Amino acid sequence: MASSRLTRMFDNDWIGPGLVSVIAIAGISLFQPSFLSPFNILVLLSAISVNMLIALGQLVIIAIGQMNLALGSFGGLVAICFVAVMELYGVPPIIAVLIGLAIGTAAGMASGFVIARTGISAFIITLAGLQIFKGINLGITEAQPFYGVPQGVKDFGNTAFFGP
Repeated sequence: MASSRLTRMFDNDWIGPGLVSVIAIAGISLFQPSFLSPFNILVLLSAISVNMLIALGQLVIIAIGQMNLALGSFGGLVAICFVAVMELYGVPPIIAVLIGLAIGTAAGMASGFVIARTGISAFIITLAGLQIFKGINLGITEAQPFYGVPQGVKDFGNTAFFGP
């Protein structure tokens, strides 16, 4: 009974990467004791937080058996439009957030509509969407950064909720 439970545990796909991670963390900690300090853990979690949010969005898509290659360019479009409407049109940040969410929703709905209506694989449609939205992003920014972001938005973006 116990051996079958142990066999099932080691028969999972996650056990290999999990063991490699534990061994790597233990090895790094031996050579650099400050690796597991609360400050370093906070820095590591801060660094991966945005990627984790993107990964959670992609997880939902993968869970239904599809793939969305345009997720990054959708996110870029929302972020660019959010800042652009504030800088170019003087829209307040709260309204800019709503505009960004509406644009992201519309882009996702357009992609979903094309996939549903044409029957073409989501992989192909989102690959095309990746290029289309990347082009739109480049067209909006003209490869130049936005400098007129309100100070309150900058402050919010630099806020640390759980430490320095």
